[in-house]
Amino acid sequence: DPIDQIQFQSVVNDEGIAFRLEWEDPQPDRTSSRHQDFKDAVAMQFALGEVLLHKHGHNEPFFGMGNRGKVVNIWQWRADWQTEIETKKKLEYATKGLDLDTMIFGGEVNPVDALNPFRDVPVEELNAEGFGTLTPQPQTKQNIMGKGVWKEGKWSVVFFRTLDSLNKWDIKFNRKNPVLVAFAIWDGKHQDRNGRKVVSMWQRLKPFHH
Repeated sequence: DPIDQIQFQSVVNDEGIAFRLEWEDPQPDRTSSRHQDFKDAVAMQFALGEVLLHKHGHNEPFFGMGNRGKVVNIWQWRADWQTEIETKKKLEYATKGLDLDTMIFGGEVNPVDALNPFRDVPVEELNAEGFGTLTPQPQTKQNIMGKGVWKEGKWSVVFFRTLDSLNKWDIKFNRKNPVLVAFAIWDGKHQDRNGRKVVSMWQRLKPFHH
């Protein structure tokens, strides 16, 4: 059956804000190394700016990736990215102290690095203002961290970011205004990918206190 529930928790302190998303999934799909493979993934979507949910003209962006003039900020975690990172770390640990690039590859590029040469975390920050506009932020602007764990038929994914961000395309968290957040889940065993996913409507995240 398609995934129809997600549990959501948040915690905040002076250093940053963290979100934990959990959902039932009896079969983890961690890799898309073959063309026919599909992977598990989850995303949080935030409406930028001051918006009101279902009040005074419904000025919130469209919950499906925003719309023109109403940009959304998206945080995405992917199981295949995490698998690549963990695989690379295991290989690096196993070969610690050995110059395998020279010994095996003759100084050429190590294929381990080709797994994902610039990605140190299995999450990515993007923006969109409607279908067909999804754009990753530049590498220098990526400032979220995250990790997922599958255990006993359930995925648990945590996102973390510092409270403050100078990037105008990042969601701003403060103690005064609520934030609109929506969720999307890709289930590999149902061949979800790209626009094929389960999405939620907007939810109101109340101003935090700590």
